[in-house]
Amino acid sequence: MSHVIFWSVILFWVIGDIYFVFLFKRPERDYMESESKFTMSSFIIFGIIVGTNVNPKFYSNWSQPFNLWRYLGIAIILTGAFITYKSKNQLWKHNALSNVLLTDGMFRHIRHPQYLGLLISFSGIALCLFSPFTSFFFLAFSMLGILVRVEYREQKLIKDFKELYLDYSRRSYKLIPFIY
Repeated sequence: MSHVIFWSVILFWVIGDIYFVFLFKRPERDYMESESKFTMSSFIIFGIIVGTNVNPKFYSNWSQPFNLWRYLGIAIILTGAFITYKSKNQLWKHNALSNVLLTDGMFRHIRHPQYLGLLISFSGIALCLFSPFTSFFFLAFSMLGILVRVEYREQKLIKDFKELYLDYSRRSYKLIPFIY
């Protein structure tokens, strides 16, 4: 039953992401935007493939019954998904009205809360994997992919909003509150 809960949460998360992809679909999206998303996704997928296939104990660890740590992982995944969806919803509502820099709500203290939500969710998945080796590779490559994407977005926002964005960046954190 525990594995069903895990995969249901993952399915909910994927369906939510697909919903936002169609919600944000814009014909004027540039090539670099698509390429940076592809790069982030590639790092994440590579981390999953390496982590699960290089570790011979992964499948035996995964097949064990869920324990308290794995349920905690599911709660962390849901927390991250909530942050991601809430920030994407705020972005969608804001962008539907104007092309103005969003600096309130979820974006008041963190410039990229949607990627913070992804990072939190990926941490929950790593906890559910119940394999230090697999979790390390999954988290390392996911984090690398997210950082590549965040750096691309930073450059794009500086280009689009210039001094306004630079001022906002001086009074907010890029991804992780009080750290980065």
